[in-house]
Amino acid sequence: MAMTNAIVAALLFAASAAACAAEPDELALLARLQSMYPATQWTSVTRTPIAGMYEAVMGSNLAYVASDGRHFFFGHLFDMRTQTDLTAPKLAAAEGRAPEGSEPLRKVSFDSLPLADAIKSVHGNGARVLAVFSDPNCAYCRMLDGEVATLDGVTVYTFLLPWVSPDRTAAEAAWAKANPTRAGDTAVLDRNLKLAARVGLRGTPLLIAGDGRVSEGAARAAELDAWLTVGAAATRPANPLPPVENTP
Repeated sequence: MAMTNAIVAALLFAASAAACAAEPDELALLARLQSMYPATQWTSVTRTPIAGMYEAVMGSNLAYVASDGRHFFFGHLFDMRTQTDLTAPKLAAAEGRAPEGSEPLRKVSFDSLPLADAIKSVHGNGARVLAVFSDPNCAYCRMLDGEVATLDGVTVYTFLLPWVSPDRTAAEAAWAKANPTRAGDTAVLDRNLKLAARVGLRGTPLLIAGDGRVSEGAARAAELDAWLTVGAAATRPANPLPPVENTP
């Protein structure tokens, strides 16, 4: 019991120290982001060497954001004088830790997914299956779309949802274009948000293979193909495919 109390005290002290270390403008922007985008788990906000630009960490994702909380930049920040990639070590650290209170990625029963609420696209013979949780406003989701489009032998089910921001316009338009006869069923986005919570979505994009394995973030087509092939062969690798690129 004494050991448990000591551990709890240490954790509370660490959390308090971290909060005290943050500057007032960082805490203010963190609060603003949490208010503007409540569906996203914001981990931290810190200043960058560029005036008015902050680094925002969302679980295993990272982006750069202006102080207004509206304008985002996705990519790597370089110091050309020292030829240093300032983003890479931050991404590596973010990918190595899950958001507070979240659970490790777990397997999800593919058969339990309500596929009628997804956009279906068949590539080649469509033998393998892949579910993708995607927000049209998410830069990494758009990157993943381009990679998935080149895959062969896979049926893709895309669950659209307004995750990055509460603006539903892009998601509704994408749903209507893919399903003209159900264009008015915009409640599908609300159902997909609830589904995302059930499968443990922490950021978009999120992928689920036919055997239930889960991967966060975008990945190159070759890596996706290998990951799906492992599932199709009914064998599970020792370590899940790590995310290559991430998003809020």
